[in-house]
Parts: sequence; structure tokens; C-alpha cells
Amino acid sequence: MKTKITRLTSSSAMMTIALLLWGSSAFASTLLVDDDKTECPDAGFNKIQDAVDAATSGDTIQVCPGTYDEQVAIAKPLSLVGIHRDKKAAAVVQPSNVVANADFLGTPNAAILLVQDTSGVTIKDIPIDGFNNGVVFTGGVPFINGIFFRPAS
Repeated sequence: MKTKITRLTSSSAMMTIALLLWGSSAFASTLLVDDDKTECPDAGFNKIQDAVDAATSGDTIQVCPGTYDEQVAIAKPLSLVGIHRDKKAAAVVQPSNVVANADFLGTPNAAILLVQDTSGVTIKDIPIDGFNNGVVFTGGVPFINGIFFRPAS
């Protein structure tokens, strides 16, 4: 009888460990973003930042074709992926008013896409356009970065 209990306990422990290692990815969601809901009418968001804020660790945010006039800050592990619909152009992040949002060794930086204090972030097929950025800053001219990792990977 002792052997059966030990086997049952071992099986339960292994199942618990497997679930813990599997973690939040077992419950990951896909969130859809479309700036004007033309290419992806079922999108739940029209701003990338709103989807990032609503996402949980391990989620994937799919960004439909369009021009997104915003800076984006990511502080959790997730995937940000541009998608194509009917061979239309990619999603482009192109903010018109870039604000200094990070510093590097005391120098102000304006990141169009800021990844901070996290790891496990994937960014794929998201063009960044910093032209005509209308930089907004106080004190010193910031460096403009397309994607800036501040302690992150």
C-alpha cells in the first residue's frame, strides 16, 4: 500500500511542477489592434498601448495594418506582431509628438517603443517611423530611439 501512495504522490507532484513550469503561457490570449477597424473590424483596441495595458504576461498582440500615432511602453513579457490583411501595408508606429520617456546615463531619450524592466518581449513586423516626430522635451534635446530597451531583453 505504501508503494501505491508514493507513486500517487510522485505523480501529483510531477503534475504540479509541470503546471507551474507551463505558467501563464497556458492561458495566453491574443489581442487584436486596428487603428480604424477597417482591416480588422473585430479588433478590441484601436491603440497599441491600450492593448499592451490590457495584456497579461505571455499574451500576443496582433497589430493590423495602419498608422499608429503613439509611443508604446512595454513592461511585461509579451509578443507584439504586425499582421497583414489582404496584402495591405504593415502596421507602422509613427508618433507625431514624441516625449522623452527614458534616460541613459543621465541623457534624455525619446523611445518610440520603450521596453523596460522585463524580459521575454518579442517584436516582429512592426516598422517604426520617427520622421516628423514633433519631439516634446524639457531640458536638453533627447536622443530619439525607435526601440529602446531599459533594463530589458
